[in-house]
Amino acid sequence: MSGPVLLLIDVQRGFVSARTEHAVQRIRDLLDCPFGTVVATRFVNVPGSPYRELMGWTGMSSPPDTDLLDFVEERADAVIEKHLYTAVGGRLLALLQERGAGTVYIAGFDTDCCILKNAEDLFERGIPCRVLMHYTASNGGPASEDAARTVLMRSIGSAGVIDGPIGPSDI
Repeated sequence: MSGPVLLLIDVQRGFVSARTEHAVQRIRDLLDCPFGTVVATRFVNVPGSPYRELMGWTGMSSPPDTDLLDFVEERADAVIEKHLYTAVGGRLLALLQERGAGTVYIAGFDTDCCILKNAEDLFERGIPCRVLMHYTASNGGPASEDAARTVLMRSIGSAGVIDGPIGPSDI
């Protein structure tokens, strides 16, 4: 059993902005906790994606925007590239099963998009997860983060949403 898993969602250069930079050091500090496995996702907005086709958004298409922050790249036991909001699919599910994963703790960017979608997808598969709100941020700003908290409380339950900092003894 690998125990608790930290799923770092899209902690990439292109998602760090004035609205999210406060979470970078928090995420770095979170890596001091005793997670059995650390999985990072890397979002790449590929040609033909719904983001391009339906929203007209072409950002996050190539390095350096798509590069993981150095400390994430160094610490991750696995990196999963994704082209949609969620990473919950064959590769991640196989990795969680292979490692005998316990609870999946989620941190990263953006709380109201990818974090929300991944938490709901894990929940729907019966995988216990906790969104670490203190270690997430959104380029939509505080209003988007608050909206995500409200939706998460309803969709995965209050036990799945953790506010405030945590330490090694909380894992």
